[in-house]
This record gives sequence, C-alpha cells and structure tokens, in this order.
Amino acid sequence: MTERELLTARITGKRLLAAPSQSYQLDLEVKEGAESEEPRDFNFLSGQFISIVTDTVYPEGHARAGEPKQEVKAYSLAAPPRGPHIQLCLNRAGWFSNLLCDLQIGDAIRFHGPYGAFTRREPHAPSLFVGADAGIVPIRSIFRDTVPAHATLIQTAVTRDDLLYRDEFASASTLRYLPMIAPEITAVEDRVRTLLRDHAEIQTAYLCGLNEKIAPVRTVLKELGWDRKQIVFERYD
Repeated sequence: MTERELLTARITGKRLLAAPSQSYQLDLEVKEGAESEEPRDFNFLSGQFISIVTDTVYPEGHARAGEPKQEVKAYSLAAPPRGPHIQLCLNRAGWFSNLLCDLQIGDAIRFHGPYGAFTRREPHAPSLFVGADAGIVPIRSIFRDTVPAHATLIQTAVTRDDLLYRDEFASASTLRYLPMIAPEITAVEDRVRTLLRDHAEIQTAYLCGLNEKIAPVRTVLKELGWDRKQIVFERYD
C-alpha cells in the first residue's frame, strides 16, 4: 500500500452557521506543503470528503500512555472544487470536532483525500435527496455545483436554526425544498412514501446522515421495490 499524500490547508475564514448545534463553516486554502505559502489546486468531486489528521498521545490507563499517536476523522467538503479553496462544515460533537471548531484564522490543518462515492450519478434524472443534520453538507456541495433539475430535498434537523444552508435551498428555483424539524422529523418515512406516490418519476435517491436517521428511509425505498443501485447512501457512523 502506498503512503497517502498529506496536504496542508490554512484557515482563511470562519463563521458560525447555527448557534444551537454550534455548527461552523471553515474556509481554507490548500498549500503545497507545511512550510509553503504557495497555493495548490485541490481536485475532487462534489459530495466527497477528506480525512483530517491530528497528533495526540495515548491517554492515561492505556498500555502506551503518553506515547504519540495520530487521530484521523473524515469531514465532508461543503462546496464544489474551486482551485486551492475548500470549505468544511462541522459542529461541536466530540473532542476532534471541538478541536477544529476552536481553530482561528491562519491556523493549519493536515489532511489526505479526497474520498467517497456520494456523488451525483444521473444529473438529469429526477432525484430525491435526504440530508439529516450534518448529512446535508455533501448535498450542499453537489447543489453549489449545480442544483439538479427536478430535484427534491428533504432536510431534517432538531430546530429551524439547525437547518444548515436553508436559505440557499429555499431560494433555489428548480428545487422542491421540504425542511422538517422536531417533532415532525419522526414522520420522515411517511413523507417519503407520500412524495414517491405523488411523484413516480423520482427513481434515484441520495441519503446522508447518521445511520439511525437515514437507514429507515432506505428501508422504505426497499419496501417500495427499489433496487440498491437506485440508492446512493452515506452514513456518518
């Protein structure tokens, strides 16, 4: 197995997207190397992710306590390719994400990638997109590239403020946008059944989020006789 190329990116922008979930958008510029100030184009497909690397040590109580180790965590890219510029969206869930949320302008991250197959398959086919919580991020990347014609988006979150990028979706004239917040998010499967009953032309679905949030939707599609090739599925756990 060949060693993965480790890239560096410096934060050029940071903004709070949603106070309830403490979700942040980070704007970064990819560099040629850790000591370089020269930008480097980063090519990927909308919907893919990168793996961020950080150095830490084994905790107390571990057989190797105090020894150095690397931690790696995957994060979806929130915007399509644009030269050396990339965007991430993350919330304060777990120590790794908290570490990234605390970074400031000028700080650097190391990463490798891109990875992932959560990419658009049939750009002209009527499609259903379901993004649960932070699972909306790769879908946003796809839509920032081009909002697919005849697309329907179901976005779920605990509160309205946690519907990340909701204004972008609501203003897209070619998109049927169906946001859902608590307590109605418990009825996502029913919403999907009704939608597909009324719009039989929809024959492809893109589902992304925590498994407990989107696996039930995939089950509904299978119950309706959909083939697995019609479902593009990415789980965050």
